[in-house]
Formats: sequence, structure tokens, C-alpha cells
Amino acid sequence: SLGAATVKEMFAQIPNGTDWSLSTIKTFLGRLVKKNILTPTRVGREFVYAARVSEEEIIQMMTAELLGKICNTKKAQVIESLIVLSELTENDVRRLTARLADKETVTAVHCSCLENASVCTCHHEAPKQAVS
Repeated sequence: SLGAATVKEMFAQIPNGTDWSLSTIKTFLGRLVKKNILTPTRVGREFVYAARVSEEEIIQMMTAELLGKICNTKKAQVIESLIVLSELTENDVRRLTARLADKETVTAVHCSCLENASVCTCHHEAPKQAVS
């Protein structure tokens, strides 16, 4: 939102009542630099951080990361929860409705817990191994 900003400029944007300290923000920014999301440039005695990727790309990355941690059988439930918990304008609802209407469907969704995390929480048994 700020384009390029120093740690202090970013800290000033954090709402009162948030328990983020200046050092927490510096740590967070360091992680974003390591992930190639931000570029730091030294200006005098401080760094100015600028985004290397667009906000839309970040949202897609965060969404993919979240959905990658959730079983395929639970993704629709998560999306539904996000809708319920979000404040949406009429335009937002129109966009979402149009996107859903255009969404190609599949006949079945299969559990991905065992593939992704080796722990299934879908309350079904893993496929039994054939005994030779």
C-alpha cells in the first residue's frame, strides 16, 4: 500500500492495540526479503523496502499456501467459511457468484491428507495394503 517504506513508516501504519513491536516487524520484513517478496535498499542509515511482487500475486500465493495445507475434501468448507466471515459488497457477491457459475466441476474429490501430510483427519481409513 505504501509503495516503498522504511520500518518506521510501516510501524506507523499498524493500528493501536496490536502487539507488534518494531523488532517483530524487522523480523517479518527479513523473512519477506528471504522469500524474494521485498527488496531492501539502503538509504542513509536505514533500509527502504519495496515490493517485488504485486498484491494480487501475494494473495494468490497465500491462498495456494493455505489450500495446500487443507485436505481436498475440506476445501469447499474453508471457502464457505471465508465467505461467511467476510464483509462483502454487492459487487463482491456478484463477482463471486459469476466465478462460481463459471467454475468447472468434478465428479468427486478425493482425500489428499495422506499425500500431503501423512496424517488424515477425514475420519476414514487409509487404503489397506494388499497382503502377498
